[in-house]
Amino acid sequence: SGASTRPREAWATPVSVGMSTSGSRSSSASLPDDSEPAKATFIVEETTLELRDPLVDMPTLTGVAQASRGRVLAPEQFRRIIEDQIVPPTTIVRSGEPIRVTLWDRAWVLWLFALLLGVEWTLRRINNML
Repeated sequence: SGASTRPREAWATPVSVGMSTSGSRSSSASLPDDSEPAKATFIVEETTLELRDPLVDMPTLTGVAQASRGRVLAPEQFRRIIEDQIVPPTTIVRSGEPIRVTLWDRAWVLWLFALLLGVEWTLRRINNML
């Protein structure tokens, strides 16, 4: 069996493998010199940066706020913003009685539906799918 000359650190490098579920995986590869296949076992863990480091990244947050012409607010400032009504309430004005016409009240829709069903049935009949 051929021993690897790579340093141990090279095998411990994190790699993105695009797997959707976590768990233990095994892999093997045939080598060109017909020696014993190389085998490896690795563990896939689902993790995100938010879960690894849940603290606020204030410089990035401030940069995003400035780039989007927004601002960074502390949690205690939310109540004041709501009370000051920075975003005015939306007013909906309706005039008159709404006119409602359902789709099935149109004769052409019923004819179109019947025609499509007939075409579908005919195609199935021709292709022996009935």
